[in-house]
Amino acid sequence: MNLLTNPGFESGLTGWNLNPQKDKTVTVDKSQHHSGAASLKFVSNPAPKIDGSPGSLSSTHATFSNQELPVNKNDYYEMSVFIKGGNGTEKIYFGWQELDSNNNSVGSWTSIISGGQIVTTDWKQYKGVNRIHSADTVKIKILFFGINRGTTYWDDFSLIGFNSKQFGCQNTIDSRCIKFSGLNSNSSVLSDNQGNKAMDAENFSGVITDSENVAYREVLAKKTVEIKIPAPKDFNANDSDMIVEIRYKDVFHYSDYITHNVLKGVTIQNKSPWFDSSTGSYFSGSYGFDNTGLYGNQAWLTGQTLFLNSKDNPKALKPIDGYYQFKITMPTLTLKDGDADPAFVIDYISINKLVQADSTAFIEFQKRTRVMRAAYLPDNNPAPAVAGNLTWFNSPSIELVLPYSKPSAQDTIKKPINAFSVIGEVEPINFSIYAKNNLKNLQFNIGSFSSSGNTILPANLSIKKVVYEERQWVGSIAGNTYGLLPDRLENFDKMDLNSDSLHHTQQFYLLVDLPKNQPGGMYSGNIDIMISGLKVDTIPITIDVLPVVLDSANHFNAISRNPYSNPTALTSKYQDLAIQNMVSHDMDTVIGNVSTITPMTGDGSSANPFKFNTESFNNTLNSSFEKGANQKLAMYQGLGGAATTIIKQLQKRDVNFTKSSALYDQLSDPLFVNAMGELVLELKQSMDNFNIQNKTNVTLILETSDEPGVDLTKRIQEDRIDRIIKAKGVKTFITYSSNANIELDCNEIDLCGSYTGKIPALAPLIDYRIYPVWHTGAIDNSGYLQGSEGYYTTYYSQLRDPVYNRFMSGLYAEKMDTKIIYNWVYYDNAGGDSFNDFDICSDRAFPRTAYDYVLAYPTWDGNINSSVSLEAMREGAKDGKYYATLQRLIDERLKINPNDQTAIKAKQFLENILSNVKSDWTKDYVNKKNDYGFGNEIIKSVSSTGNPTDYAVFDNIRKTMFNYIKQLGGGSVTIMADKAESSSGGIITYTVNFVNSVGTAIKNIKVNALIPNLTTYVANSASNSGSLINNEIIWNVNSLDIGKVFTATYKVKIN
Repeated sequence: MNLLTNPGFESGLTGWNLNPQKDKTVTVDKSQHHSGAASLKFVSNPAPKIDGSPGSLSSTHATFSNQELPVNKNDYYEMSVFIKGGNGTEKIYFGWQELDSNNNSVGSWTSIISGGQIVTTDWKQYKGVNRIHSADTVKIKILFFGINRGTTYWDDFSLIGFNSKQFGCQNTIDSRCIKFSGLNSNSSVLSDNQGNKAMDAENFSGVITDSENVAYREVLAKKTVEIKIPAPKDFNANDSDMIVEIRYKDVFHYSDYITHNVLKGVTIQNKSPWFDSSTGSYFSGSYGFDNTGLYGNQAWLTGQTLFLNSKDNPKALKPIDGYYQFKITMPTLTLKDGDADPAFVIDYISINKLVQADSTAFIEFQKRTRVMRAAYLPDNNPAPAVAGNLTWFNSPSIELVLPYSKPSAQDTIKKPINAFSVIGEVEPINFSIYAKNNLKNLQFNIGSFSSSGNTILPANLSIKKVVYEERQWVGSIAGNTYGLLPDRLENFDKMDLNSDSLHHTQQFYLLVDLPKNQPGGMYSGNIDIMISGLKVDTIPITIDVLPVVLDSANHFNAISRNPYSNPTALTSKYQDLAIQNMVSHDMDTVIGNVSTITPMTGDGSSANPFKFNTESFNNTLNSSFEKGANQKLAMYQGLGGAATTIIKQLQKRDVNFTKSSALYDQLSDPLFVNAMGELVLELKQSMDNFNIQNKTNVTLILETSDEPGVDLTKRIQEDRIDRIIKAKGVKTFITYSSNANIELDCNEIDLCGSYTGKIPALAPLIDYRIYPVWHTGAIDNSGYLQGSEGYYTTYYSQLRDPVYNRFMSGLYAEKMDTKIIYNWVYYDNAGGDSFNDFDICSDRAFPRTAYDYVLAYPTWDGNINSSVSLEAMREGAKDGKYYATLQRLIDERLKINPNDQTAIKAKQFLENILSNVKSDWTKDYVNKKNDYGFGNEIIKSVSSTGNPTDYAVFDNIRKTMFNYIKQLGGGSVTIMADKAESSSGGIITYTVNFVNSVGTAIKNIKVNALIPNLTTYVANSASNSGSLINNEIIWNVNSLDIGKVFTATYKVKIN
């Protein structure tokens, strides 16, 4: 219900109290209106100056306030208004001012739309949501004004209070609740007759009753407690979605703490049986109401988190040993004013089973609190002519097929799907089912795929279903827009496809895993479409398999925060499976964190040198390598953390270590330099031993800290420790920014202690400067092309539109000639439910969703489901492998014959690709975004036609590279003449040898040799059925076994 009276000024100014400044006028206007017959006209037009120049606006602008409105601190308030500008340059502001019981203003204005918002010349609704900040607030008044000179029209104001369904505290067949005031002390446990338990009783206060007659307990400052709520056997039998609800008092304010980028308020976490329950593991990140410190207004608030329960959701709410288990962790930070941290006031925690309508309503509530806008990809394609109830189609790999998509002109509709691949790769072949009406019990049967007596084993063929979730298009970059996007691939058995206007299409993938010993050839097979057990159609598929193993890409694809670098992310049960999953997607791991190999032994003397236990380093390195990862680089993190541990040990046990508390002095002390040097040497020795044992050449690179350009402590650590690393002959990498190029004056930095000189730019100490991708392609303040050594993708990795990750992991890396791509992040616990993109509390910061940071989903039944983002990374990395392979073949062929026309054409093709690709990520792509991101800008730049909807462009580029690889061959060609020279009219005989050097039999090879300048081919002189085509002799070789040589001759006559 709209709380405002006369919101559209249909009754003039009734109910409004306007106080325009002297250079503003306010009137009710009947000529312009969004609805009804009137609007409010606001004109800013200051008088001209004496010299006739335009006058300036008064600094206070014009403020209008309406009737005062009572508010509830626990509710959300959505404020909106329709505004139209006069010339498109006016700017506006609106929000509210909180008032106490004496009508005094409390705090500053609450902004709904800030003063930077430019008004369009058409009516547009402006909307925002916020909550009440102050403990003294009992009502609010609306504030709004224009900023630039000009005219604006305002109409249809709205202020609506809303909240989600509150479940309260009850114990029923569908709810379980622990009410803390009802617990009785029993030694170290608080419990009740419902079986609820609060462990660590000494960390709770006694029962307290407040002025509102609410009884509660407090969790004492800087303490941790564990909560157990019993789950009857049938409580989650139907695998229902659930809401966890907590009622607490808002006693923390995030701005009260000295450090901003740290936990603010209380953390509440749930224990998951997906982790190793024997170790008592909890999610390392918190969920839902993680930051219970909002405004410190002492109001009773209700926080809620939705858990979408599924066997495939790693964050679904599940009981352990008959209990739902939670942990409450109090902050340990120091308040700015020096006061002690407050205790956490808590009333109850309840767990509530939901019916589907409740789940849907809560998600809609979450969207509303974040002012999320639905963005549906335009689909103007006509519905296909369908004989019967369904049709099927195949789409370009980067084209989004959504539940409401219809086949496009670029799709293959009910025609054979022609795919291609090389051996040693996983080839995804997509197909989609479009249904006019509901389909019951949809299933598929995969037929045999064979070629000349060879088959692709059934174990290497699997069908995956694309699962759709509501996700942001490109996170904060596109504003608060979301859509129903492909999220992940799940194993498919059967499903019902319920058809309506927004759900009539389902996409699937046939994943073809081709081992390195798979014979080449043209394989034919099919997929039968089954409805309720009856075959209704067949999808014919051919796969042209080239028996060539691709070279490694020119860049290293690593995933940060993977199971090795973040051990809490996965249990040992899943770690091996996770690494194998990453390797199958052409991703490498960050093999760990140095902090796991301290503490040290020894005293640094020659008789008793410092020593470290590098067993964990060796184990993870060997484990990742054995699974196919880290064949080039071994990235190891955390020397900054190791430095802190070393310093503490030296302070504790060595009287000769510096007494200075300044970090620079500590890191420069000879004892520390000796100890850190020994740690680096031991890691280097382990790496050397590994390479000797495995006959490899893996390079160790070390990272001291993350983003040292934005943190003085990290900057000093980087300067001191990287010098030690470099002195020991080891390479370095960091996530970099141009701030790290700025020279620092230690006279102005307390952390420098006795050192008063300069801290130089970090660049000379870093071998791999890994810039954020949004800086890539620009020139930094030292003249360096950012991203040419490496770039990290951060939240772009999570984008579910596949064009981004395929581009970043492939062609864009080739354009930048980068060495390392640092992808974020394989599996991370930050945020809420993995499948609910609207579940993060945003009150303390800004109303948008947070990222789930999930590239793969571990499931309850022991599998790992890959996100479409990870699938796209594999395809991008594969593009890089095709590129590197073709590049090598071109170089080899041109070295033998600089005039080889096929190699020359292939080289020109690769050069044309990279000339089309733009380099400046932000300027060329991000700044050209729309509601759906900037994927079409990427497509436009890659396409030779500049067509932003050329969705087949990546597939066509790869197919051309595939064909060139086939023509240039998976081996080497030599061409020898029988004589060095000859006079005019003389005959020269050339011998052509093609050697199969790919390690497996190959088929359908094209061998070519160019007719030299100033010569003429002798007709029919080519042996083995060679043909003259466009000044080249071409031989088509059907097959060639491993190590075998194809030999042919031809003759030319000297002109």
